[in-house]
Amino acid sequence: MRWTEARNIEAFLDAVTAGNVRVAHLITHRFPIEQGARAYELIAGDSKEAHLGVLLEYPHERALTPRIELRARDRRTDAADRRDVVRVGLIGAGNYARKFLLPQLQAAGAELHAIATANGISARDVGAKYGFSYCGAQADEVISDPSVNLVVIATRHDTHAQLAAAALRKGRHVFVEKPLALTDEELDEVCAAAAQTDAQLFVGFNRRFAPLARRAREFFADTRAPLSIVYRVNAGRIARDHWIQDERTGGGRIVGEVCHFIDLMQFLTGARVTRVFAESITARNREIVDDDSVVSTLRFADGSNGTICYLAEGGAALAKERIEIFGAGRSFVLDDFRRASLYHNGREEQTRQRAQDKGQADEVRALCAMVRDNLPAPIALDDLLATTRATFRIREALRTGTPQSI
Repeated sequence: MRWTEARNIEAFLDAVTAGNVRVAHLITHRFPIEQGARAYELIAGDSKEAHLGVLLEYPHERALTPRIELRARDRRTDAADRRDVVRVGLIGAGNYARKFLLPQLQAAGAELHAIATANGISARDVGAKYGFSYCGAQADEVISDPSVNLVVIATRHDTHAQLAAAALRKGRHVFVEKPLALTDEELDEVCAAAAQTDAQLFVGFNRRFAPLARRAREFFADTRAPLSIVYRVNAGRIARDHWIQDERTGGGRIVGEVCHFIDLMQFLTGARVTRVFAESITARNREIVDDDSVVSTLRFADGSNGTICYLAEGGAALAKERIEIFGAGRSFVLDDFRRASLYHNGREEQTRQRAQDKGQADEVRALCAMVRDNLPAPIALDDLLATTRATFRIREALRTGTPQSI
């Protein structure tokens, strides 16, 4: 594990708890928070009084309000009366949720009902901006709210599995922004919860919903030959101390992002991954994370092969994703979900999108249709499990240097 500022603080607090570090005798002054100005006057030197440790004390008996109403309840949209309404309970409100999920949910006609974040202030700000009914800091309240029929989980990765399992056990439909879990044990917990309910589980693998990805699948639909797929990702660097790089919190970039590309390959081949192998670079520069530049090979149940070149050391001006698909005398090249080239019978066809489309909008529309019309999840549970376990096995292949079966 890397030694980070957070772990430094954890180690210090553990030492205080164990009595190895004793701070009580260092405290010379205590002020109730209402007298906080006096504390700052003291440490600023406005008085000549000697001081060392100055402690601000907050009242413990004050009851905290776990829920703040943001708009009046509209009886007409009560879930008990309107079963065709997608009523969202959002847990977490990071950049992706604010930039993509919330606008797309609004555009798809979903009602934004409840929001909870670890920071109650951010819940109130985001909740007020997007018209949520109420906000709070407790995920349990959102999950337990009987009016909510879709729980959207957009928290940090280490909480995804636990929250998804809890919501499924309450009978709520669940959308989890990838990844679904960070370990096999977490994934088993989600799988067990999903098996005990009629509620549907949906993971945010949006690439398969992109128009050009669907065009690629149709292009090979009438062939019976296996496919060979080369998926190059110009991922760019993320700092070593970023939370995503922490295996306990973010799971690393293989689990956190490569899952997207595995899912798309499963969509294109119509088959699940059965075996993986991977190797990373070996850098002498301490700032470079070796496992951020990885070449993975995948074997699929139908005999198809895939190669994912996930590379962090490329030039920023190069487009992020390029996919080359070969099979049955045909080729399909998809450039950054903006344009595609199709090759068949000695001819080339070009197609171009007006703007990049990675499938986020169509994904959310499919999600809302699933809830509103009581449809099966657009991605089968077994496919979600296979994709996620494949990322775990890639990590093991990097550590062991041997191929791993799914």
